[in-house]
Amino acid sequence: MSTELPAGRELNIVVAQTIIEVKKSPDAVTCRNCGEAGELYGVMPYSSDIGAAWEVVGAMASRGFGVALSSTPMGFRAEFLTGCGESAETAPHAICLAALRAVAPTQREET
Repeated sequence: MSTELPAGRELNIVVAQTIIEVKKSPDAVTCRNCGEAGELYGVMPYSSDIGAAWEVVGAMASRGFGVALSSTPMGFRAEFLTGCGESAETAPHAICLAALRAVAPTQREET
């Protein structure tokens, strides 16, 4: 998938929409935090906080994906038992990237 996506807001939004399936609030006028119109609610720091990343693991488990997480000399590697995973400097970042990689074929089939 995209190892180019750094940990942060953009990746968190992609994970929220794709994995957690958070939707824009239809009656949202502005974001409570940043003031942007139509901002997503419920987007947590999935790619930088291990507690939030564990919600990604839970969402993937509900889809039938088991997870393997290991530490490496360069950081962490996560795999949702699909035969391919992702590595990153932190565990939350690796979890997010691996989750997106795991569902990528499913996303392409649905479109």
